[in-house]
Amino acid sequence: MGYINTNDRRLIESAALGDDAVRAALVAEPRVTVERLLGRILPDGVEVVVHEEPSFPVYYLAVPPLGTVAEIPEPLTRRHIFENCLLTAANQDPGGELRELAKTKPDCCFKVITSNVPEGGVDSQCELYVDDDTTVHVIIPKPSETLSEELPDDLLDFVSGGAGSPCNSQSQSVAVCTAAATCA
Repeated sequence: MGYINTNDRRLIESAALGDDAVRAALVAEPRVTVERLLGRILPDGVEVVVHEEPSFPVYYLAVPPLGTVAEIPEPLTRRHIFENCLLTAANQDPGGELRELAKTKPDCCFKVITSNVPEGGVDSQCELYVDDDTTVHVIIPKPSETLSEELPDDLLDFVSGGAGSPCNSQSQSVAVCTAAATCA
């Protein structure tokens, strides 16, 4: 398990955002394109599913398999900060409760982990896809978001160390996720 790590995902994301041909290839031939971009062959029986974020306010994030999150890279966009919150919480989820909540109540899971309603407010939504032994989910961010996009002031303060985390504490995230009834 853990066939694609966060650095791999961000490399794929960057390639897709920077080149329409790569984006089209990911949609048409996900596995072949991912293997080409990463320079390695995935094990037999592993399916690569590509999800393109639409341009309206939706976040698509992939939850890695249990016990596979190692290093969490520096965030470059607002989306990465939320993704890093999710990865941090996933590391603190030995029982898999977060992954179950991600499957059944993704908006709730996103709100609990990040202390934020997905960008776009109540009209937005969050889709969380959970990787497993046979499926890897690759997200292509919405075309309007670029990796060079400037972070808003509140997140710049956090990244530079001048503000608290925009995410709940790890233990709080998991505790709240296990009590799914707290989500409206």
